[in-house]
Amino acid sequence: MAPSRATSDWALPRGQAAAVWRPAAALWALAFAASCATAPMSTGAKRSADETAPAAAETTRAETAPAAAASADTLVQAPAAEATRPAAVGRAEVREIAIDSAAMGEKEWPALVVLPPAYRAEPDRRFPVLYILHGAGGDHVSWVDYLPLAALLQTRPAICVCVYGRAFGWYVDSPCQKNSQVETHVTGELVPFVDANFRTIARKEGRGIFGYSMGGHGAITLAAKHPDLFSSASSISGIMDLTRWPSNWRIAGALGPLAANQDLWRRSSAMGLAGEFTKSAKGARLLIECGTADFAYPENREFHALLERLGIPHEYREGPGDHGMLYASGQHLAMHMDFHLASFAKALAGAER
Repeated sequence: MAPSRATSDWALPRGQAAAVWRPAAALWALAFAASCATAPMSTGAKRSADETAPAAAETTRAETAPAAAASADTLVQAPAAEATRPAAVGRAEVREIAIDSAAMGEKEWPALVVLPPAYRAEPDRRFPVLYILHGAGGDHVSWVDYLPLAALLQTRPAICVCVYGRAFGWYVDSPCQKNSQVETHVTGELVPFVDANFRTIARKEGRGIFGYSMGGHGAITLAAKHPDLFSSASSISGIMDLTRWPSNWRIAGALGPLAANQDLWRRSSAMGLAGEFTKSAKGARLLIECGTADFAYPENREFHALLERLGIPHEYREGPGDHGMLYASGQHLAMHMDFHLASFAKALAGAER
C-alpha cells in the first residue's frame, strides 16, 4: 500500500527533496550473516535488478521497534498507519529524503536522516552529523529497521544520515557503471544537501563517517580521500583489502576484473590508502573494530599493524564475534556513536582555539 501524504512543518522545499517513506528493507543482514557461515559471500534480499530508487511522497514517521524477524527472502511490510503517524515528542524522528542525483542517475535517490529529540526541542541549535554506510547487499533503511540506531539517538545530540550506496556500489566512482558514482554522490551531493537543509555544523569538525563491512571499507576510504570533509571515521568488520576478494560481493562489477585493474583495486582499498592519513596533521580520528571469528579479521589486524608502522594515531578493538550484523548492533553501535561524539567535541574545541 502506498503511503498517504501528510503535512509537516519539517518538510524540505519542493524541488530540492521530499521526505518519503517506503516499506522496510529486506532482511539483508540476516542473509549476509547466514552466507558468512558457509563462505565469505554477501547475499541477501536486494532491490530490483536495476536498483531504481523508490517513488517519493511527502511524509514523516516516528521510529518504532524493529520488525519481527522473518525469512531472509521476506520483505517486511510496516503497518499502513505508520506512514502518517506524527513523530512522538521526545523521540528520534526518522525521515527519508530523496535527492536529484546526477552521480547515481536518479531524480530521487534516497537517504535516511535520523534527527535526535533535541533537534526539535532546541530550534536554534546546530548539530554534528554522522554519515552511516551499509554493508554489501543492504541499503539505507536497515540501520533503523533492524538495529537500534534511532533509540541510541534519544540521548545523543547528533544527526545521523544513513547513506544508500547501491547494494554493491563499494562507495567508489565506478569506471564500469556510469550511474554508480557513489563517492561523488556522498561527498559532492549528499553532504552539501544535508548541510543546506538541516541545522548542521557545516564543516569538517562537525562530520564523521562510519560503516559496517562494505560500509567500513567506505568509511575509511572516503575519510582518507576527503580529509577536508570528515574529522572522524570508524569501521566495524570492514573489508580493508579488496584485492583479497576478486570473486566476492560484485567488487569486480564496480571496479572491473582484478587481473586487468590491480592498481585501481589497490588504490580503492583502505590498505592502499592508509598513507593518506599521514599527509595532514588534522587527519581524521580513526577507530577500527572486528570480531576475532570474522573472515575479515586477518586484514583488519594487518590494517591496524600498517597504521602503527606509519605512525598514524588510531584506536583498534577486537573481541569475540563473526561477520554477522548482530556484531554491529547494541553496545558496538553505541560505542562507535560515542567515539564520534567525543571526536566532534575534541575537533570543535580545537577549531575554536
